[in-house]
Amino acid sequence: MLLPIPHFFEFYLISTKYKLHEAEGIYFLSFVTVEWVDVFTRERYKHNLIDSLNFYVQEKGMVLYAWVLISDHFHCIAKAKNGNLSDIVQAFEFN
Repeated sequence: MLLPIPHFFEFYLISTKYKLHEAEGIYFLSFVTVEWVDVFTRERYKHNLIDSLNFYVQEKGMVLYAWVLISDHFHCIAKAKNGNLSDIVQAFEFN
């Protein structure tokens, strides 16, 4: 179950100039919190992100090869089983 996410916890891809061109491709993605707020210094927000990642892996077909969590952003290497990584990323950005 996903917890309510405060406004400052919204994510955005760090760069929008690169597009996901290959449906079956594996991508390095970077996400940042709004205004680079250090939300991941709090345990509950770390766990919320991990729960969200687990949801997208189990329910949406995201394949995570690696990920790292920093105080105000995170990186991951991922692909989608069914080729819709763009849809997953859009949903994950919490817009």
